[in-house]
Amino acid sequence: TGTPGMNQVIKALSDGLDVSWSRQVTAIERQADGRLSPITATGDHLGAFDAVLVAVPAEQAGALLRPLAPALAEEADAARSAPCQAVMALFDPPVPAPFDAWRGAGPVLQLAVRETGRPGRDGPDRWVLHATADWSRAHLEEPPDAVAEAMIAAFRDLTGAPAPLWSAAHRWRYARVETPVQAGAGHEAGWDGAVRIGCCGDWRIGGRIEAAFLSGEALGQAVLAALAPSPAA
Repeated sequence: TGTPGMNQVIKALSDGLDVSWSRQVTAIERQADGRLSPITATGDHLGAFDAVLVAVPAEQAGALLRPLAPALAEEADAARSAPCQAVMALFDPPVPAPFDAWRGAGPVLQLAVRETGRPGRDGPDRWVLHATADWSRAHLEEPPDAVAEAMIAAFRDLTGAPAPLWSAAHRWRYARVETPVQAGAGHEAGWDGAVRIGCCGDWRIGGRIEAAFLSGEALGQAVLAALAPSPAA
């Protein structure tokens, strides 16, 4: 758990690195010198690199990989993700629930977590709600306000919560891995050394955050082994 917020993990990992935030990459281009250049939706080149690693959901990875790494794109195309509608809600008075986290299989909700129950959080009572995959699919294109209203109604039925002071819905289109590329050890990394393009993510081995970590670690090791300079004779 990141403190004081979940993005603190990324802030710590990116410290000292040259990071471009909020830049949508839509293509990878090979330059005349053989180096690789990610290109944004507005046509900007983000630089020239010895290797490019794609760490996005499978459904988005396939399009990026297909022109230069078709075998990796084929693997990405075989994976399937489920959507999740999510809601953040703020309550005052606090929700009278005897738990800080709940997981179930109701017709609407799958998960409810008291955000202020995590370390380093303070302020009014805040909850994060996740809908089931089936409900999320059925309501994927509904307006955010309608999604929030339905999910909060289910949460209030579950806990006896008061009406929230504030709420917001977020559509997470590729939230949970339903069909990974391959299960089990040894299939974590996706690396094409011939073109120096790789991909990683939970979709390569399973649907949990530890699978994403293991996939990224395996890809990192593959890249280091491939691009490390040869020992001096």
